Amino acid sequence: EGCAVIHLLWLSNQALYGIYAPQNSTRDPECEQKHILTTFDPKAGIAAQTELDPPYYPAPAIRPPGAFAALVRNWEPARLLAFVADSTSSDIGVVGSIFKDGAETWCNLSLEETSTPSVPLDKDAEDTVPLALEMDFSLPRDGSSEAGSPILYLYASDGTLQAWSVSNSKAG
Repeated sequence: EGCAVIHLLWLSNQALYGIYAPQNSTRDPECEQKHILTTFDPKAGIAAQTELDPPYYPAPAIRPPGAFAALVRNWEPARLLAFVADSTSSDIGVVGSIFKDGAETWCNLSLEETSTPSVPLDKDAEDTVPLALEMDFSLPRDGSSEAGSPILYLYASDGTLQAWSVSNSKAG
C-alpha cells in the first residue's frame, strides 16, 4: 500500500525531511507515521533514505495528522535542528543533524524534561494540540542590534498562542 505525504520540510538542496502515513489512513488520528530523511549525493547520483522514530508521542490523538516544523540552521554543534509537532500529539520533538566523530548524523534529540515544550491543557483541563508552529528570529538581544534567542511559537487548538525561548547551552 502506498503512502501519503503529511508534511515535507526542505532542509537543503540535497535533503528533505518527510512525514508519511498509509494512504488510506490519513484521517485516522492513530495512524502510524513514518519520518524519513531523504538525502541526495549529486556527485555519486545516489539518493538515500533514513527512517527516524517520530519525535513526539501520538497522544491525545484527538485530530487527524497534520505536521508542523520550524527549522534552526547552523546552531553549533548542530547543523540543522527541526522542531516538529503534529495535530495528533501534545508534544513537540526535535530532530537534528549533528557532527559526531567527524561525520554528520541525523537523530532524534532529547531535551531536558523541564525544557521540553508541550501544548498545555485548556481552561477546562482538556487536551489541546498544535495547529501551527513557527520560529521567530527577529527579537534583538537587550541593548544590542544583534539577534537574541529565537522564540518558538505554537498556536493551539483552544485558540491560545504559546511561546518558548530557545537557548543553546552547548554552543561553541
